[in-house]
Amino acid sequence: MDTLLMTGFPGFLGSALLPRLLARRDGSRAVCLVQAQHLATAQERVAELERDHPHVRDRVDLVVGDITTADLGLDEAARAALDDVTELWHLAAVYDLAVPPEVAHRVNVDGTAHVLDFCQALPRLDRLQYVSTCYVSGRYDGEFGEDVLDQGQPFRNHYESTKFVAEQLVRDAMAGGLRATIYRPGIVVGDS
Repeated sequence: MDTLLMTGFPGFLGSALLPRLLARRDGSRAVCLVQAQHLATAQERVAELERDHPHVRDRVDLVVGDITTADLGLDEAARAALDDVTELWHLAAVYDLAVPPEVAHRVNVDGTAHVLDFCQALPRLDRLQYVSTCYVSGRYDGEFGEDVLDQGQPFRNHYESTKFVAEQLVRDAMAGGLRATIYRPGIVVGDS
């Protein structure tokens, strides 16, 4: 059975995306990497998703971990249980501009580096799905295409600069053979 691994759950984007992904992958299951302090919220969110989307029922597992640590903070048993992961969705990031720059760097840059290292250890991984941001363009003046990244652009804040560095890490991994897709959403809003 194929498994997708997701970081950033139970955040807004992960909670909205998870039922859609499972609807498209009959027979697959999802494992969501959740920080210990968000486990109760994640359990509640899974219960809500199972209630609102019956196809999700019994297809989501939560595992406690942390992208800011090596091996995503997983013990050996939890790590071994993920050998069937074929797709990794990396959504976790710090978007809050009120956090100190060091925190943003630890989550956005170091966290992405740890996810990339983890990808190398997954024997069945087919693709990394990485959520970046359109703000990697910083204060670039002109058209900034999807294949463009480093144009010497200045950045307005540490969110933009750390996501820029993180996307560069992903692009470097892609140049080394990692199959990945990079998404650059602008502003993510909900729906009713």
